[in-house]
Amino acid sequence: MATSNKKQQSVYACLNPLGDPGDPAKPINLNFVVPPAGSVQCMQVGNNNLAIDQITAFGPDNQPYFAGQHAAGSMVNGFGTTPGGAAKSAWPNCIWQNNGSTSLADAFAHKRANGCGNAQPNTAFPTAQFGQPNALISHGSYMYSGAVSGSVVQIKTTVDPKSGLSQYSSRTYLTGNVDVTGLGSRTTLVR
Repeated sequence: MATSNKKQQSVYACLNPLGDPGDPAKPINLNFVVPPAGSVQCMQVGNNNLAIDQITAFGPDNQPYFAGQHAAGSMVNGFGTTPGGAAKSAWPNCIWQNNGSTSLADAFAHKRANGCGNAQPNTAFPTAQFGQPNALISHGSYMYSGAVSGSVVQIKTTVDPKSGLSQYSSRTYLTGNVDVTGLGSRTTLVR
């Protein structure tokens, strides 16, 4: 996925940009190769619906999140006010189920762009708690949002097993910093 912070709202995505090595439950095909960049199918899939997109990230729920400035204030947007599930507006269904395509591959093959439409404010990220996000990262089943106000919020992100919709619970993780400009995480391997 690719976006711009230069007041362009387009969201671009590519189908298997590193190739398709097959079923992850099976060994990789020995003849598998990463395709040349010029042969990868890419297109505009929707709009982030932000005046300025400061962050584009995928959450633990495999949903895209766009954070930045909107005409109504700062916010975090996604495809669907509550991302996930089987709805035509949900990622990645929105790429192909809204434009007459028979599959994800069919949408890219026929360049049926903008199936996801405009991203919507995510109800789990109220402006009052999150402020203007300068950073949004995932680590395990959590997302962390850092704001201009200097606070960091931790968001536990899960997927409801019945509906497939994303579920959130959040808490203030850190306060008192001056203007959070980035976040990072580290995983330690124990052998």
